[in-house]
Amino acid sequence: MFDIKKITIFSLANIFYLYFIFSILLLEHSKTAKICLLFIFLHAIIYNFHFINLSKKLNDEKILKDKKETFIATLVHDLKNPTFAQIKTLELILNEYYGKLTPPQEKILFQIKESCEYMKDLILTILNTYLYDNGQIQINPELINFSELIIQTINENSLSLKEKEQKITFTKNTQSNEIFADKLQLKRVFTNLITNAITYGKHNTEIKINITENENSINFSIINISNYISEDEITHIFEKFTSSKHFQYKKTGTKLGLYLIKKIINSHNGKIYAKSSPSGICEFGFSIPKNTTASEIKISI
Repeated sequence: MFDIKKITIFSLANIFYLYFIFSILLLEHSKTAKICLLFIFLHAIIYNFHFINLSKKLNDEKILKDKKETFIATLVHDLKNPTFAQIKTLELILNEYYGKLTPPQEKILFQIKESCEYMKDLILTILNTYLYDNGQIQINPELINFSELIIQTINENSLSLKEKEQKITFTKNTQSNEIFADKLQLKRVFTNLITNAITYGKHNTEIKINITENENSINFSIINISNYISEDEITHIFEKFTSSKHFQYKKTGTKLGLYLIKKIINSHNGKIYAKSSPSGICEFGFSIPKNTTASEIKISI
């Protein structure tokens, strides 16, 4: 943090020093030279005051950033711990650790748990967005099995699929199941895209996941039947805090999830896209270079 008081004293001392030097020089030069020296002296004064103002501005920004970091850390801590505790308690109750439940009790407790899970996801999304934007997320690339990650994510969403009477078809047309990437972050991408496809897909429809490859990349796409997203909305869909009629009921209400996964794919030197047709066919996807090495992947986002 800048010490504004010391900077101001230093700048004023510098001005008085320049004034002393120029006073001596003015006694020994012609009128034209004196005018030039006076102009230089005034310019030096303006520069010093500009330096003071700039230092103060940088100091204020540093103070604001520190306050923001403290606020985020406090908010996440104060919300995360009780929310996680509520989820664990509800899991014990639903597993009948404290006694037998009637069907109506089980139904209402499951709904409460879903609300707590939503709150947990929202808290973690806000936290991760802040960490990504400040370059505090480290990318740890390794050779991973992307097919296993996709199947794991599908299984984790089996209840949601059953509730909406949807089914997922997973088709892979690649010679290998492996790619060099950050396993945790790529899992976050799969989770977001598959969850969105289920959430915004229509009841009793099929969701298609396709993995293909070409000479340079592995390509992932997920297609569902949902409401049409206009071209203008598609253009801004991966931006942070932009509004969208189609996503007006999105859980986080901010589209931070799509913003995050774009940053993750970008960090892997990949490309992400979204397409939608008036017929209701909606497609999200991305590609990641096949031959990327650890040195080519950004270590932070």
